[in-house]
Amino acid sequence: MSDEHDDHEVDEHVMRVARFAAAEAIIRGRDPIEAAVRAVNPVQLHTNLINEVADLKSKLKSKCGRCSLALPIRDLDLSVRAMNMLESAGLSLLSPMSDLCKFSEQELLAVKNCGRTTTNEIQRKLVTFGCALKANET
Repeated sequence: MSDEHDDHEVDEHVMRVARFAAAEAIIRGRDPIEAAVRAVNPVQLHTNLINEVADLKSKLKSKCGRCSLALPIRDLDLSVRAMNMLESAGLSLLSPMSDLCKFSEQELLAVKNCGRTTTNEIQRKLVTFGCALKANET
């Protein structure tokens, strides 16, 4: 469904809400314009929120084929040991997760102070964000 089509449906819905509120106001002897404005504001706010969420989702898409998010590594909520190890590997807390996904398990294990436990922790956390380390080279 195209964005224009969605916008048209939203506009029609907003108009129906406004007409209904105005008609109800007339029946009750109230100001129909004020009633329509009050009824439409929450609908417009909701629509704006949906559009903002859609924009955020598209901005978060990463160039990394396996990783759906470009959030910073700090969002993985890793242990201090794991974070220190990543910094020694040249990654900062603000580096995107897609940068971490460029490492293989073997490459991480080759970094000073990175053992199996730290590598497993990183892999578990990446999975929760739909990411993974690159495949080991054979």
